[in-house]
Amino acid sequence: MRLLPAGIAAAAIAAAILPARPAAGADSLGVRFTAIDADVHVALERGTVFSGTTPLTIRGLEEGTVYRMTVDGPGLETRIGVLGIDGGRIRAGGRRFAAMTRNAVFPGWGTAHTDHGTAAFSDFLSLAASGCALYREDREARHLENRLDVIDGAIGADPERERILEGVRWIAATDLDAQKRHRDRLLAVTVALYAHQLIDPFLLSPPPRVRPVPGKKAAAIGSSRRSVPKALFFSLLRPGRGQFYQGKKMRGFLFETVTAAAAFLALDYQVNLDFDTARYEEARRRLAAAADESDRRLIDAEASRFLDDADEAEFFRNISLGVLAGFWGLSLFDTLLPGKENGEARWAVEARQTGFAVVLRF
Repeated sequence: MRLLPAGIAAAAIAAAILPARPAAGADSLGVRFTAIDADVHVALERGTVFSGTTPLTIRGLEEGTVYRMTVDGPGLETRIGVLGIDGGRIRAGGRRFAAMTRNAVFPGWGTAHTDHGTAAFSDFLSLAASGCALYREDREARHLENRLDVIDGAIGADPERERILEGVRWIAATDLDAQKRHRDRLLAVTVALYAHQLIDPFLLSPPPRVRPVPGKKAAAIGSSRRSVPKALFFSLLRPGRGQFYQGKKMRGFLFETVTAAAAFLALDYQVNLDFDTARYEEARRRLAAAADESDRRLIDAEASRFLDDADEAEFFRNISLGVLAGFWGLSLFDTLLPGKENGEARWAVEARQTGFAVVLRF
């Protein structure tokens, strides 16, 4: 008995087990793509990826099948859309509404589906942090409401306690008011972040420019050159978005992360400032009403401590606002610098043995 060589035997087993790759059927066809302006890289995906640089002919496409289309190139916008062939006619469209729907269901999902994974992660991270902070501050507001209700209940049960608990109630009511304002500010930030990620696909993922050739299975496709004014506008809406548009992913993530952290810190220091200011004002009220000199000294020391705490909270709030404004301004300035060409940033800060260097490639 003669044995087959190992390679032939393995090939025979694989052929018997693995399904054969289907051959192009009767509906299989080829489409010729040319460029509207400059040559672009085009990719069609539906399980299998067909890609190349214009001019090119893509064969093996199926009638009635909708393909995901990506069009990009050096210095060009990355455009995401769909392309299908129906009755020999080429039809193309965008994916912005589908991406927006995905973002509505799960923040960042649609943005990631349009090849902006870093921006999607930034959206999810910002909304997760904002949502957790909002939940925490809402619980704190409910706790302060319960405390005020307990004080009001004690005063209602014994009206003579009103004079004794007057200062305590004033502090509790003021704390609750400050906490509610803080919660409302966090709610506004969370809603703004959620709304922005909903419209993100319309900003970062415009559809490809497709011009079907009448009577032929051919189309001219193209994109647009990255626009500095558009990037500036995106970063004006939200720091870092202009960088994502220009392909500067890490810088965009840096600007978004730092400005979001600075904004949250500024909000926290603001509510601490409100609390300490309220306690200082209440101490000053008690100081004006005190007659005993020793009590006045104690209350004055207490008021001074609250004033120092308020000054410290105000200082750190202003520092946080300064960082926010500074990095927002840097984000705007960075959009004026050259972006990526051929996948490599023309402008970058690089670490070298002698230190850091600003590099501009030509």
